[in-house]
Amino acid sequence: MADSLDGSAYAALLPYALAGLGAAYGVDIDPYLNSRGRQVTRDLRDNRCTAQAVGAYPFLMGLSCPGPGPGGCS
Repeated sequence: MADSLDGSAYAALLPYALAGLGAAYGVDIDPYLNSRGRQVTRDLRDNRCTAQAVGAYPFLMGLSCPGPGPGGCS
């Protein structure tokens, strides 16, 4: 599902889903996001409703990285 959202008009909904899953299961999602992903996720979580998010961040791409650790996000 993430692949179909990445780069779409509704890509801003993906950070909401990731933040919700992280909160529900006690997982820190920050190591799985690049710096832009962390910035967008914080902004969406703290400042915007879903309609504002879609308007502010349409066609987002590449907010994640391969994963934490070597070759992952810094």
